[in-house]
Amino acid sequence: MTEEEMADLTVAALPGTLLYHTCRRVARLKQGQCIAFKMDALRDIGRYHHNGATFEPWHRVLENIMGSAYTHSLDVRYEKQEVIFCRHADTGKRRYFSPDIPKGTN
Repeated sequence: MTEEEMADLTVAALPGTLLYHTCRRVARLKQGQCIAFKMDALRDIGRYHHNGATFEPWHRVLENIMGSAYTHSLDVRYEKQEVIFCRHADTGKRRYFSPDIPKGTN
């Protein structure tokens, strides 16, 4: 099985959806790589409300990649209307926190 095929196994989104295809692109990043998306390109993924928190489309991307809290980060740049996802080495340190999890929780 290729590295890309292994990455695809980590995607929990419904196949055939924009969320699924976006998750696959982000999951397939190699360590040290980043990818930028315009916010408008992600808006059709939609928001999700859960446990009193709002999950923006970019949160939903990482939420649907298993293990991404330790291997991926996102940088939301409102002034440029873009979201940048990056892949990092898994050091055991949490890099992404769900909107409904307090920061500092590991």
